[in-house]
Amino acid sequence: MKQLLLFCLLLSLPLFSVSSAQCPQGNIILDSQNEVNHFPLIYPDCDTVFGDLILKGNIYDLNPLSQITYISGSLDIHLGEMQNLSGLQNVNHVGKDLIINVVSIYD
Repeated sequence: MKQLLLFCLLLSLPLFSVSSAQCPQGNIILDSQNEVNHFPLIYPDCDTVFGDLILKGNIYDLNPLSQITYISGSLDIHLGEMQNLSGLQNVNHVGKDLIINVVSIYD
């Protein structure tokens, strides 16, 4: 009986790792538009950042991040030119600091 229980437990381990893999653990640093575009493809069900979300570099479109609703750490944005911050409109909680450093925002 114990062997059967252990066998069932071992079979269920991949299920636990898949469910916890919906969002990466720790800080998320995205420093290119390509990384921003691929985030929802790699983590399609991720709506929570368990740490800081850091956006820097040559990023011009944040819409692929629209699934994010909760950031337990800081939201740290260091970008060059941005038209707007669309894509972050669904974030309803930032646990720590909100830092926005954008060189220029244009129409």
